[in-house]
Amino acid sequence: DAEYTDITVYLDGGMYLSEDTVTLDNGGGDNTRVTYRAQDGEEPVICGGEVLSPERFYKPEPEAVACIKDETARSAVVAYDLTADGINPAGRRLYSGGKSCTVARYPNIWDSDNPPLPIKNSAELSQSPVRFSMDADEVVSTWSTTEGVCLGGHFVIDWIQTDGILDGYDRDAGRISVTVTSGNKEYRDGGRYFFTNVFDEIDVPGEYYIGSDGILYFYPEGDISDEQLMFSGNIETLIRVSGDRITLDGLTVRGVTGDAVEVDASHCAVMNSIIDCADRDGIVINGFDNRIYNNEISEIGYTAVRMSGGDRTLGIPSDSSVDNNYIHDFAQVRTVYEGACKFDGTGFSMSHNEICNSPHYAISGDVRDLIIDHNYIHNVCREGGDCGAVYIAWWSNQNIVFEYNYVKDIYNEYVLAAPNGFYTDDGGSGKVCRCNLFYNVAGISVMIGGGKDMTVTDNVILKGPQSYNSSIQYDGRTYYDDWCAYFVTLVNGIPPTRDILWDDIFSEAGYATEAWAYRYPRTLFYKTTTVQDREDRFVPYATACAVVRNNVIMPTVNSIVRPLSVEKFAVIRDNIFFDTVEEMGFTDPENGDFTLCEDSPIFRRLPGFRAYDFSDFGRVTGGTD
Repeated sequence: DAEYTDITVYLDGGMYLSEDTVTLDNGGGDNTRVTYRAQDGEEPVICGGEVLSPERFYKPEPEAVACIKDETARSAVVAYDLTADGINPAGRRLYSGGKSCTVARYPNIWDSDNPPLPIKNSAELSQSPVRFSMDADEVVSTWSTTEGVCLGGHFVIDWIQTDGILDGYDRDAGRISVTVTSGNKEYRDGGRYFFTNVFDEIDVPGEYYIGSDGILYFYPEGDISDEQLMFSGNIETLIRVSGDRITLDGLTVRGVTGDAVEVDASHCAVMNSIIDCADRDGIVINGFDNRIYNNEISEIGYTAVRMSGGDRTLGIPSDSSVDNNYIHDFAQVRTVYEGACKFDGTGFSMSHNEICNSPHYAISGDVRDLIIDHNYIHNVCREGGDCGAVYIAWWSNQNIVFEYNYVKDIYNEYVLAAPNGFYTDDGGSGKVCRCNLFYNVAGISVMIGGGKDMTVTDNVILKGPQSYNSSIQYDGRTYYDDWCAYFVTLVNGIPPTRDILWDDIFSEAGYATEAWAYRYPRTLFYKTTTVQDREDRFVPYATACAVVRNNVIMPTVNSIVRPLSVEKFAVIRDNIFFDTVEEMGFTDPENGDFTLCEDSPIFRRLPGFRAYDFSDFGRVTGGTD
């Protein structure tokens, strides 16, 4: 544009090591746009980590690794003296070739044949600190020592992460004692856990153990000279963008205990880049007209992209987007409520991304006016249960449109729970779910947690080998005196202890303002009081408009679940059912091609059915500006 002066800073290929935050601002002022771009054909790597020298690895003496139970691992493990190099690994993660390594654990992660262990026969020893004893798993008796062994997992429920240390082992009684070190101190019999930091249990490539003497023991995939090992650098943020109109293009940013890239500005972009090996977040971006485009973002400890912006009170959209990215292997440190993308604010779009490999959800946020379209989301929620591939709750999160997406293989790796596909929890209202393909979702493909003004139309839902729940469920938790639906007055003498609709909406500063009324008019149709009509008559101001229509579901059995209370305000009709995939008219379902043929019986039975384009899910090959 003629009104701007464009400045491009080209970076040559190679490793740029940094021990501190790299801050980028726009020194040219309001009329300048600055791009930091890789030279053509070059791969500049901005690294905050501490790279281990391959030649410093050595073969340990047999007695040093004799406790490793797996014979193959024992013979393959190499060692590195971190103390001699002045490296303090405390609080830092180890990466190899851009992939996360794992502190030696039992059972191994995402091994369906060896699920997490159940807490058994627990008994409290103390409350401050919280310390309990329980039956020891038999594997503990096979270890050379329990010193330094820790526990992780979900001690009470699968959406709360818990950590502890093993601080005692009574071999004769077969009991261990555990001190809970995480913020949540709860535990219960049946809660899930695993052991970590167990030298004896190194048994898969990529696992490691660090002794009290500072010696690193690592099991390489092949030749250690090819591994490129690195500890994350102790930096809060590796690259901080503090000026408007700044673009990062074609860079690799990696190796930090904090966030890889932080942008607190507007009209900025991160594009065509590799963002990985961050112990916390990949990209944290706040402002207006920002763009995350055509990147690979992976090996992230918390959330891959944390995007915020817009003015929720005034209803001014951020107009920021997350497009055409490959986002995978995230939430590796904090394994619940961290995702591929987490939005905060109003006015965003997210399209043509591929998202996979995480313990919990893919997309969530405290957000309004969000369009999510043409994404390919698969193999997420691998440790979750009461969650969804897309999880957006609450009434205030209005105008969420989820359309033309492919959601596939959403199941708990250990078959310990049944995660959902599109999940609007806790009265989630004002959302649209249409023209999507759901395949092999273990839980409920479309789960509506009692919300109002929901539109669920023209979806194709196919149960698969890991599916064992209904296809669509619409519960009545916000209706009259159902649970969590007391409104703000007494109903049958029950005090309003928790109201998931009104408690949420009243916390919004913009609620019932003129700007709000224009954007979300139906939220003003309901009064803040209600009555229970024992004669089952129509009660004004206690209704909403919900539509579940023109959906195609296989199989017929256990397909749509809803209570009678939902049927009083929801239109649930014209949904069709099949008993086999073969009769639905797909191009090549045996090989995973769910393109609808022109003569599919779906079009005959549902005239006007809006079908997805199976070839248009996920990333656009190559990408463009």
